[in-house]
Amino acid sequence: MDNNDNSHLCLKEESKLEKKIIGIIDIGANFVKAHIAQRKEDRLFETIEDIKKPLSIGKDTFSIGRISNTILLQLTKILKELKEVFKTYEVQETLVFASTAIREAKNCDLVIERIKIATDLDIKLIETIEESFYKYQYMKRHDCYLRLFGNKSVLIFDIGSGGLSLMIVDGDRLKYASNLEIGSLKLRALLSNLERETLDFADILDEFIESKMHTISQEIKNYKIDFAIGLGGESKVIYNLIFKEEPPRDISNISKEKLLKFYSEIKDKTTINLVEDYNLIPPVANVLLPSTIIFKKIIDILELEEVGIMGFSFRSAVANSILIDEEDLYEDDILSVSESIAKKYSRDVNISKRMLRFAVSIFEHTKDYHAMGEKEKLLLKVACILHDVGKVIDVNDPGEHSYSIINSVKIPGLSCEERDIIANSVKIYQKKDPDEKDCSFNCKTIKDRLTITKIAAILKLSNALDSSQKGKIHDIKLDIEDHYLIFRAMTREDILLEKWHFNNEAIFFRRIFGLIPILKVV
Repeated sequence: MDNNDNSHLCLKEESKLEKKIIGIIDIGANFVKAHIAQRKEDRLFETIEDIKKPLSIGKDTFSIGRISNTILLQLTKILKELKEVFKTYEVQETLVFASTAIREAKNCDLVIERIKIATDLDIKLIETIEESFYKYQYMKRHDCYLRLFGNKSVLIFDIGSGGLSLMIVDGDRLKYASNLEIGSLKLRALLSNLERETLDFADILDEFIESKMHTISQEIKNYKIDFAIGLGGESKVIYNLIFKEEPPRDISNISKEKLLKFYSEIKDKTTINLVEDYNLIPPVANVLLPSTIIFKKIIDILELEEVGIMGFSFRSAVANSILIDEEDLYEDDILSVSESIAKKYSRDVNISKRMLRFAVSIFEHTKDYHAMGEKEKLLLKVACILHDVGKVIDVNDPGEHSYSIINSVKIPGLSCEERDIIANSVKIYQKKDPDEKDCSFNCKTIKDRLTITKIAAILKLSNALDSSQKGKIHDIKLDIEDHYLIFRAMTREDILLEKWHFNNEAIFFRRIFGLIPILKVV
């Protein structure tokens, strides 16, 4: 095949990519929503159709703990209908996401299996903070956001039915992320008995939310916040009712004065009153009061006179991410949040950065031996940054504590499964003589278990190269000769401690990679 033929094929592939149509389904607490989009030129995408069907899944999960068969049958019917719509538009790729309402149901696994059998759709469970991260990435690429807030410190809050996500962006880097299980629908279900016993339910709800936000409000006050932006359906509804219009895709502001006036209007209204007075459907009216109180609390904590709203959805954010293929942009934010977590637990980030530099070098030079890709390399980097967070609790035996901390913190851009891989890697790295199978049963696949042991082995050698934590080795060069992995350390200092530690950790590395590490000084 000549060069002209190759050129023709490349143009054909590019044209096919530009015309790609994808379908996103978002199974929420009150609605099943779908988004059909197509890539355009100049790395843009256009919405072909956006569909929204009411279904009260969250009411089941948050009140009785499981999804009833009636709701499951209705959900299956809606998904089948959406598949037919997707077929009409010749959708080439379909992704289905489910958040709190399905994830927290006791019969979650059964629900996912029955949907798979009935519709042949695979459901990806997603945490609230992951949803918010997709929206943040979409927002960050928006010209309006970059123009107004490119160099400022901004709090991004996302009020959902199952949880409240908070992220702090300083300049162009994500610095903080947290999630509170005080979603608007979950709150309503949790306090439903109290609502029947008092005429001051708004005040009770206010006190409960304040108690839940107390600790996190203290953390937020450590940052100088210039502005706040609300995302999510609940924020959009509040904007819509205050201004009698949908929020634009650009940023629009709500003043504290207007929000407080709106709150005083609704605080004593029942759900039925809200349905009648504001022409709302019951599921939306039911969560309006808790959403507004959360909104009000955020303004109070930050002592701001106004906040912004951006009117785009999770499903459009996912579509944008997939169609413009910019997942590599996420890494800087993931590492930035990881560094903030390490600092929170009194870790020296400079030590972690040296370890990270050594680890990446080992990873790159042993690609033919570990078969790991870019995602695993990112997990390795995060593991380096968080490798000793457990020492804040127990200096002598930090492994289990590191494992618990890493699994409990929120790192936007990483799933709970990926955090578990990092946590297990760090736990095994801390062991003196680990076993290849010495990892949590949370990691169900052979691939995950192998990834854990490989990352742990690299961590061990990387840490040994800075055993004194004084940065004596300022650089390394690696070569593979026969079955030897030769480390040539650039240093003018005595590294006897590093050599001793390196030789001890080399035993585990050899078992995993089949290479014999040798440390030499040049």
